[in-house]
Amino acid sequence: MFVTFEKGSLFWYKINYAYDVSKLLTICNEHYIVPNTLIAEMIVQYHQEGVLFPKKQLCKDNPVRLISGPFDNFLATLESIDEDPCVWVLMDLVGQKTRALVKVEKLKLAT
Repeated sequence: MFVTFEKGSLFWYKINYAYDVSKLLTICNEHYIVPNTLIAEMIVQYHQEGVLFPKKQLCKDNPVRLISGPFDNFLATLESIDEDPCVWVLMDLVGQKTRALVKVEKLKLAT
C-alpha cells in the first residue's frame, strides 16, 4: 500500500496503526519517499485483481536492458544462459559487438 501525506502532518501516525500496516518505511528515522518510477513498475506487474503477473523468462536472443551499473539503460542481446546467476549478453560498444557477463538481476526484458 502506498500513501501520501504532508511532511509536517501527524497523519502518518494514524497510518502506522491502520489495519494491515506493519510500519511505514523509514531510513535514519526519516520517512522514505518511494520514487514514482518504482511504484509504476510495481503496478505494471499486477492484474487489476491484485494478482502478480508471472515473471517473463529470459531466452536466448531476447533484447534486454541493463538496469544498473556503468551501462545503466543500455540495450543488449541475450547471448547465452550458462552461468547461474549470470548470463552472457552482446552489446554494441563503439561499433563493435562486445560480449559481457552480467548478473540476471541487473537485466530486464527490453520493451
